[in-house]
Amino acid sequence: MYKSWSLDEDPRQEWDAVCAPEHDAQVTATIASNFQKYFDSWLKPKMPEGEDLLAKLGGKFKVRSARSPVPAARFDGNILGDAIANYEKMAERYRDFFEAERIQEYRDDDPDAFKTDLSKKCPVIQSIVHSKRDQLKEWRMKYNQTPSAELLATFERLISFSDEYITESGDEEQYAQFTQWEEFDFSGFEEERSGIPGVIGGGIKSIVLYHLHPRVFPERSGTALYGLYFLTGGSHFRLRSKTSEFLMIDDRQGGADTNMKMDHNYWYSYRLFTSHVKELALRISAACEEVGLPFDVDYRYVYVASFLEHVCEQHPEDVATMRGGDEMGFGWAAR
Repeated sequence: MYKSWSLDEDPRQEWDAVCAPEHDAQVTATIASNFQKYFDSWLKPKMPEGEDLLAKLGGKFKVRSARSPVPAARFDGNILGDAIANYEKMAERYRDFFEAERIQEYRDDDPDAFKTDLSKKCPVIQSIVHSKRDQLKEWRMKYNQTPSAELLATFERLISFSDEYITESGDEEQYAQFTQWEEFDFSGFEEERSGIPGVIGGGIKSIVLYHLHPRVFPERSGTALYGLYFLTGGSHFRLRSKTSEFLMIDDRQGGADTNMKMDHNYWYSYRLFTSHVKELALRISAACEEVGLPFDVDYRYVYVASFLEHVCEQHPEDVATMRGGDEMGFGWAAR
């Protein structure tokens, strides 16, 4: 997707092509073909410091030993446990701040205090407010101009949407059957009034919901979209723009000799994204079962987030080049 299309054309003009069954099948098949190599490296046991050097030396020199070496485990289940533990540390902050009684207290007692506390106690907002990235200066300016009452109302609607969705469509027996993007009824999430243009977009909303309900709502972060880009081999699958659907190419800056920076596609449909990562969660679950590792469905999208972060970490030079040297910081917020 080209960023200039947001000015000159309908930025969602490729939506029909991206959602077409034949295109979706190509994306799914490509992810499937690339999945195993990343899964293997994701859960590969980490050698203690120093032992990796010994292993390399052992390949060059024959070492006699009185005992047979103990075979190393092929997969490390602790990586899954660590992902959940790290998630829970962060999720606790979201649960505390967006607890229903606390939000009601802001509404009843002091709506103007919400923005101050949001900036300090909501991790994703706190990280952007204090970020030194030049690309976020415009966001910070718009955020500073947004009234506290408007921010409060926005997050009230978001939490209300999530509660209703969990009640109506979030039962696991029902949710587990969803395979097509149309089945994820996220209209209350995707409609414009559910956010604040240029301030609270799909990325931030999804990050909040993910930290409240990781079984149902995936985190549509920049890391996740870049991860899907690499899993699909960067293919554009013959889209008209000849670009990956998971990236946003900034063609508005620089001249002919300037490399265009590639950002994550912050216009990407949350329903379509969810259908892709739910399919990915099924692959992770099946692969874990095959090697005897646990998969707790209550943390469905925690596993996915950890996996996609690992995928990105395998391409540090590509990420640096595409982002024009900008420090990404895996897990950075989407718009």
